[in-house]
Amino acid sequence: MDDALVRVTGRRFRIFIGLPVIDTEELARQFVCNVECEGSVVRFELRVPGEEVQGVTLWLRDFKEADELSKLLPVERTPDFTPQLKTHVEFERSLIAQSPKTPVTYSLIIACVCVYVTTALGTSHYLGFDGPSLIGLGSNFGPYTTDGDWWRVLTSLFLHAGGIHLAFNMWALASFGPVAERLYGSVSFALIYLVAGIAGNLASVTWNPAINSVGASGAIFGLLGALIATQMRSDGSIPNSALRPLRNSSLIFTGCALVAGLLSTGVDNAAHIGGVAAGFLMGFVLSRPITGLRLRLKANLRRLGLAAVTGILLLGVGVGAAKHASMGLSGDGLFAATVHWFGPKEARALHRWRELAVLAKANKWDDPTYANRIEGEVIPFWREADVRLSKLDLPTTSGAYDSLQLIRSVTHDRLRAYQLFAQGLRKDDERLIADALQELQRIDQRVIEENKTTKP
Repeated sequence: MDDALVRVTGRRFRIFIGLPVIDTEELARQFVCNVECEGSVVRFELRVPGEEVQGVTLWLRDFKEADELSKLLPVERTPDFTPQLKTHVEFERSLIAQSPKTPVTYSLIIACVCVYVTTALGTSHYLGFDGPSLIGLGSNFGPYTTDGDWWRVLTSLFLHAGGIHLAFNMWALASFGPVAERLYGSVSFALIYLVAGIAGNLASVTWNPAINSVGASGAIFGLLGALIATQMRSDGSIPNSALRPLRNSSLIFTGCALVAGLLSTGVDNAAHIGGVAAGFLMGFVLSRPITGLRLRLKANLRRLGLAAVTGILLLGVGVGAAKHASMGLSGDGLFAATVHWFGPKEARALHRWRELAVLAKANKWDDPTYANRIEGEVIPFWREADVRLSKLDLPTTSGAYDSLQLIRSVTHDRLRAYQLFAQGLRKDDERLIADALQELQRIDQRVIEENKTTKP
């Protein structure tokens, strides 16, 4: 410091850079006023003519250093001066006393990093994953999610498309997670994170039923929504000196991220918006006073109970909306949903066909009984599959066009062969039975050959 300037060097959070970096600023000493000192913290205001008053808070190494700095700064106090630092420091101490550690935040970061490293090593895709790989790993793929794989709205929160995607989300979580966890407590924080993340994924599928998305951003936006909610419900328990930067940082980050998402392609904006909305609602319900004391068990249970009901309603509405949106699937999305439905049911139908053959021989069924079992337990699936597949329409340029033609042909031929087999049983016609079995063998061989040619 000299007579004209105050030179400040330290770690400063830069929202657009994304890291707390070493920064140096030179401040005109003549504009410094309203200096306060509390413990190892010094606060003062910069009142530059024509500019908004700027508050500067410095967290120094010890009490002695803070005291020495405060004595070197101007002693001028403006008429409108109101002490703020003591209240701010007491708030920080109360907040830390109420939640000394933030284990959930760092557990989530570790989990996401471990999932990425494990999947990267397991698939040898170190820099990122393509769409099919992500689907296999558990991404929020709309046609599969709404066909019964609802667990994907959870697993996709821990998957990331690439290293940059992971790094950005983990930076945001490390930046906003600790303060949110301290404000809400670890249990409530985890509940907000999960409900907001899942709600964001459901909003994503509702907006685009064919989407394939991954990432923790919906849950992280939920934390930002919760931070906005707690500011609205602070009831004076958060001092203005702490409330203002918290409000500004959360609103600025949320606004910038949403605008950037709207201006960019490949960004899941629906998940972000759904996450913010769900996080705000959950945060509004779970907001608690900052007392520095252990809250009463009864009050905590009441708050968590109300939040659980809110979360269930949110997710219930989300599932219903996503399921309704899936009815509008078409093209490749509808094909993917149909194949997802078809796969396990086909395996069960083929198994049942072989099983009935064994049972018929062991129990010495007469032909009509055997035919009834085939018509009642095998043919219905193939008939339904034939109808579903016949309704699909893909352009010849689609990457799934050839697959659709194969599945459609195999399904239609199997249905016809099973019907021929049952007809042969009823007519006691050995020739029809033999023709049906020969056709089924031909179909099986065709499937085997096709699988060989499609393997990498």
